[in-house]
Amino acid sequence: MPIGSSIKNQTKLVIDASVAVKLFSEESGTKEMESLLGRCFEGKVELYAPDLLIYEVANALYKGVKLDANKITAAIETLYNSPIQFFSPEKLLATSAVSLMVRHNITFYDAAYAALARVLHVPLLSADMKGHKKIESVEFVELS
Repeated sequence: MPIGSSIKNQTKLVIDASVAVKLFSEESGTKEMESLLGRCFEGKVELYAPDLLIYEVANALYKGVKLDANKITAAIETLYNSPIQFFSPEKLLATSAVSLMVRHNITFYDAAYAALARVLHVPLLSADMKGHKKIESVEFVELS
C-alpha cells in the first residue's frame, strides 16, 4: 500500500468521512483537520470528496458523537459552504468503485473514496485505513 507524506506537504487530497467528522468533534486529529480546512479556504490545498461524505458525516455525528439535529445541520452547512469539491456517483466513478469493492472485498463506501482518488490521481486522506489498506493502486495519507 503506497502511503504518502504528511498532510502538510499535500496540495490536493480526497478526504473521507473518518477525517471530515473530526471537524465537528473534539478528538485526535481535530486540530490537523481544522488546519487543513483553513488551508483549503486560503486556496493552498484542494479537497475533494464523493457526496456520500455528507451522509456518512451526518450519521457519525448522530450515532457516534451524539450531536443534536441543530448541530448536525450546522455541520452539513459548513461542509456545503466550504471549498471542498463534491462529486456525485456518475458512471465512471461508480463503476470504478464497484471494481475496487469486488477486487478488494471492501465496502462500496470505502471503494468510492478510493475510486475518486484514483480517478483524480491524488492521495486519499483517511483516519481509518481498515478498508483502504488493501488497495495498492491508490496513494494514501493517514491522519494519525
